[in-house]
Amino acid sequence: MKETKKNIIRENKFAEDIESGAGKRILLVEYDELLMRILNKVLEEKHVVFQASSSKEALKIFAREKDKVDILLSVAVMEDGMSGFELARNMKAMNPKIKVIITSGYIFDRSDLGELNNDWYYFLPKPFSIFELLSKVAMMGSNRLKNLQFKNENVWYTHGLYFYGIGEYARAIECYNKAIEINNKEADAWIAESWKRDCLENNNYKNCNYKAVEISLKNSEVWREKGHGFYKLGKPVEAIECFRKAIEINPNDAYAWHGKGNSLAELGDQDDAIKCYDIAIEINPKSKIVWFSKGNSLAALGTHEEAIECFAKAIEINPKYAEAWYKKGRSLYRLGKNEEAVKCLIKVDEIESL
Repeated sequence: MKETKKNIIRENKFAEDIESGAGKRILLVEYDELLMRILNKVLEEKHVVFQASSSKEALKIFAREKDKVDILLSVAVMEDGMSGFELARNMKAMNPKIKVIITSGYIFDRSDLGELNNDWYYFLPKPFSIFELLSKVAMMGSNRLKNLQFKNENVWYTHGLYFYGIGEYARAIECYNKAIEINNKEADAWIAESWKRDCLENNNYKNCNYKAVEISLKNSEVWREKGHGFYKLGKPVEAIECFRKAIEINPNDAYAWHGKGNSLAELGDQDDAIKCYDIAIEINPKSKIVWFSKGNSLAALGTHEEAIECFAKAIEINPKYAEAWYKKGRSLYRLGKNEEAVKCLIKVDEIESL
């Protein structure tokens, strides 16, 4: 029922390795010599890198090292005629396990990608940052999660936060689901233990109940983050259900109330959204973003005087909150208070020029 410290450390270290992409064997295909040197320098710190300046050279290396290459990182358009997409398909035929990152400054229609799909392929548009590149390399290891059975829910939760942070919301939700599954089993185990001690020993059973409650509260966080994932995916209905579960476990989770409010607002239900924001404000009156969200809903209902009060509250908490100044200015303009509106817009320019 309880993980040993050694196992948890091992699992978290493995999780870190997946997230960092450490130890990957990458076939880098790039005809631009300067860019090749830059990418190689960045990648070789934690990876084994094979370099090729053409598709012909890349195929030659791959024929020799195909069982040792984890990722093909290739430019889409090459000077020798073969595209990066064709190169990827050829290599995939020789080694079905290979993952692919294609880079390009051009925009491609989905039909150009043929059978390439997001299970093993990523498109990285140029220009890209070093962080974006390393994030894509990290995600190449994410499919391994489907075959892993981490026993520590914190590992899954950490993965979920990571994927959410880089915009991979569907993958984040998968990780949150795993964390919830583990948490539920562990909570049930502690509840069962409390009953056993109550009936047989009548000793320390309250500690088990407290442990079950502690796990449930952790579950609340995971349900909340899962809701944020669905919201980012444009699925407010699913998000609301997740936030509802989080609130059911922990009614004082201001972030969950705020997330539920945002999802309701997305569906056009501004009145119920405001009710959620009010509860979140009651729990945490110093949250600028909740005041801002309430202001948006009030403005959407045409109650601009009340909206202005909310935006003013957000500004009071953070005087450099440019978005709140802008929205306050819009509501003032709607009320015909043009001079005050202009002052707000001037404030936005001052903040953004800092």
